[in-house]
Amino acid sequence: MTRIEEVRHIVHERIAGRARFYDKVAVMKGSVAKKAAPSVITGGIDDSDSGLKGAVSSSSKSIEKKTNDYGDFYTVTLDGNELKSPRRHELYFPTMELACGVAVEWERQGGDKMVVEDESVDDDNTNYNPKTIEPSTMPLMTLCSTAVDQIGVTPETEETFGGRAKVEENVMKYLFNDTTCYFADDTEDDRLLLAKQKDSFNNLHAFAEKELNGKVDVVHGFDLRKIKHGEELVQNACLFVAGLSGWELAALQSVTMEAKSFLVGLGVIKGFLSGEEAIKLSRIEEEFQLETWGLVEGGQDIDRLNCGVQIYASCVYLDMLRAK
Repeated sequence: MTRIEEVRHIVHERIAGRARFYDKVAVMKGSVAKKAAPSVITGGIDDSDSGLKGAVSSSSKSIEKKTNDYGDFYTVTLDGNELKSPRRHELYFPTMELACGVAVEWERQGGDKMVVEDESVDDDNTNYNPKTIEPSTMPLMTLCSTAVDQIGVTPETEETFGGRAKVEENVMKYLFNDTTCYFADDTEDDRLLLAKQKDSFNNLHAFAEKELNGKVDVVHGFDLRKIKHGEELVQNACLFVAGLSGWELAALQSVTMEAKSFLVGLGVIKGFLSGEEAIKLSRIEEEFQLETWGLVEGGQDIDRLNCGVQIYASCVYLDMLRAK
């Protein structure tokens, strides 16, 4: 299990299906809690008075600024209790935009009726959201938790309790098994797929070679050996990863793992690829197979949706992170 998958597992195990246990979601600058707050992962679920015991009432979001020694860091609170990570670390956000994004995800948990903007949909048959916490609808929370729990981002330092080196190692592994570097054979059966790959990947490879000042290696057909990129490219890739903030590294890992491509992750972090372009590049072969053989519902459609959610969320996360 990879680092980010471990965080997702912890989040899901601790809060999935739990009734909403808070009323008010707020975003505040600095640390404002004056009392020891229980983790939001467990508070109010054990029939204690700290929770709402499943009641879903109309909640509101407020934004308040206060100053502290951390400067431009923000916290999200649930009924005045500071939000904590799955491993019970304090969650501090470097921009208000990112904090607001996470706050909105918590605000939308345990909602009543789904909002349907398409007037052609029969409102009476509209599905209802379960009145419980669903971690899969909080990708920004997952990314921030990864930055804090796995990388060790804090207001003072990024190495207080983190495992940044392991995350960097995990990301770099994908460079030598990058899916954008495996091309189909130039045979009659695979020629169309090869053309799609060249049309899609060549521009990315050219960008990577310029950005990392080295040569991108590719293989064809059933040769599944590790990619042998130029030595200078590999060294510069290591320097690039090491130079990222812990927040950016969390996004790089998320995109790289979802696309199974370090180069796609590089393109997203550097702003060369949009979310839509990154998704397309990460699913060239899968979409080609779907065009040829059709879609298997309940499997391939879920994979497509999950890919879109994770990569788009990472792009939105980066935009919020860099808003300042």
